[in-house]
Amino acid sequence: MKFKNILIQITERLHYLFLAVFTIALNVRSFSVLSEFMTGVTIIYIIGFEFYLFLRRRNTKALSATVVSMLNMTSQKRLIDFPIPIIVTDNEGELLWYNDKLLLDVGSESVNKLGSVFELNSNILSQRETKVFFGHKNFIVYSDCSILGGKEMYLLYFIDNTEYRTLQKKYNDSRAIVSIILIDNYEELFQNARDNERTSAMAMIENTLNEWGQSVGGLVRKIEKDRYLFIFKNEDLISFTEKRFPIIDKIRNLQLPELSASATVSIGIGAQNCNFSQNEELARQALDMALSRGGDQAVVKTETDFEFYGGRTKGMEKRSKVKSRMAAMALKELLRDVDNVLIMGHKYSDFDSLGASVGLSRIAVAAGKKTGIIFDQKTSLAMPLYERLIKNSIIAERFVDAEKALVMAGPNCLVIVVDTHRAGYSIMPSVLEYAGKIMVVDHHRKSADFIENANVFYHEPYASSACEMVSEIMQYMNISRMPQLEAEAVLAGIYLDTKSFTLRTNPHTFEASSFLRKAGADTVNVKQLFQIDMQTYMCRAELIKNAIVYKKVIAISVWNGDNVPNVRMAAAQAADELLNIENVKASFTLFCDRDGVVNISGRSFGMINVQLVLEKLQGGGHQTMAGAQLSGTTLEKAKEQLISAINTYLGENLQDSESLNA
Repeated sequence: MKFKNILIQITERLHYLFLAVFTIALNVRSFSVLSEFMTGVTIIYIIGFEFYLFLRRRNTKALSATVVSMLNMTSQKRLIDFPIPIIVTDNEGELLWYNDKLLLDVGSESVNKLGSVFELNSNILSQRETKVFFGHKNFIVYSDCSILGGKEMYLLYFIDNTEYRTLQKKYNDSRAIVSIILIDNYEELFQNARDNERTSAMAMIENTLNEWGQSVGGLVRKIEKDRYLFIFKNEDLISFTEKRFPIIDKIRNLQLPELSASATVSIGIGAQNCNFSQNEELARQALDMALSRGGDQAVVKTETDFEFYGGRTKGMEKRSKVKSRMAAMALKELLRDVDNVLIMGHKYSDFDSLGASVGLSRIAVAAGKKTGIIFDQKTSLAMPLYERLIKNSIIAERFVDAEKALVMAGPNCLVIVVDTHRAGYSIMPSVLEYAGKIMVVDHHRKSADFIENANVFYHEPYASSACEMVSEIMQYMNISRMPQLEAEAVLAGIYLDTKSFTLRTNPHTFEASSFLRKAGADTVNVKQLFQIDMQTYMCRAELIKNAIVYKKVIAISVWNGDNVPNVRMAAAQAADELLNIENVKASFTLFCDRDGVVNISGRSFGMINVQLVLEKLQGGGHQTMAGAQLSGTTLEKAKEQLISAINTYLGENLQDSESLNA
């Protein structure tokens, strides 16, 4: 305190030095009337200011003494000897007085450095209770305000809770975390392996997992042929997340010469402050989320959300028709219990969203249900398909607006959400609140904000498109005959999402296409749906022309022109076309829509996971195709955010970054 007062006194008198220097300079240059006048002014000013400081110090001391004497203590000595630190301050936060206990607990050095109590916490006076860190200790500060001499004065009581915080940290660090580790391609790994090859490979995998567990003093136990329980401390979870679970890469990089593929693991972790059984259930939920996103990653279920680590590689396809058959059976059961069916896709619906909706409407109509397809003509990217469909009066009657949808919705209504599993991305999220039953049909990698209350959640991330999934359901529902228009609508969705059968195709894709071809779909008619007008073509060409190549392998283009009607379609197509440039591994296009929302389309060949990049901007999608929407920003700022997300992704996934530079 003494040192601080000396420092304050020196600071208060600095202006003396400036006045003195100025006066001396005048006297040196000339002994004019002006120099004599300034000498006099300086002397008078110094005397006057010193007198002012004297009065202020006297008043401050008097006020401090008044404060101490007016506190509800029998004597000043009792306040000085009070067993907890105390500070007396005014509404400006200046330290007017403190007791010896404060010096004893935090040290004179920390007290002398404290210029204002607001340095401890900006809300220390406005809140009754605040937490501060002062002199290497944790305190809870209680504030008591009084009006003394017409001025607000505060008495601050410092309660030392350092020991409690230390115990709390020890408890939190030692809290047991439950996780489940799954070899997520077990069947594919060993389907053609001999017993000795299986034994050898499993020994290497299990040794690696056990070494990982022992490195942190954890417990690893095999609970099924391909599944392990891992229990460890919370402080180790912090280390795992900071390093982004290197065990995932370590398992993938194991040399297993006797096997034709690399092993990959998925890890689900329950990290909430609850008991073992609850955390185990949370770990199972996290593992399901990891698998639904393609595997080869860790997912942590925290108090508030899911956290994702890994997932860089393309998941090994694991599909059978059992899942689609089960979905078809579940849909049959749902249709028996309802009178109305409403079907809706995602906002800015494309051919896959609309085509899948049309296919599902065929199933509902065949079941004798009143059916409506919720469709927004103003924002849809599938207008060529829609305009062709409504030429058929029977199909045209199925399309409903928001008002009619709300009339149809109710306890006896089934709402089917297709080509998205996020309520906020659907055309009309409010209709879900009135639905009696809900079914979700989607192929995008699962996001944390999925529709949790769905009666049937048919999610297949390895499917090429929602239309492929719907085609399989139709086959199990015995829908072998349908109007040619409907068959072509479903085929158009497959054609779009596979980029004319070049990306993400699998045997099921061609089986579904064959089924639709037999139902009457004409591939020439489907191809004609993808023709665009000259304005859209020029917009796409301009986006390609203006693209820059970031880090030699990532093309980025921004549309700064007028908001042409089909700019969304042009941006998506430009992102596809940019992948044709030599050495480009991923592409992003940005444009601003009529509502001022910045839209980003991302495409890649799979080496760069555009889903993980755009998830950092609250977007989502697939490893090779994803999107995001940013509100309240400009194109330039959005581009900066995108580049930051790319840099973060490459920093987190060093192997991807190294392979790009190879």
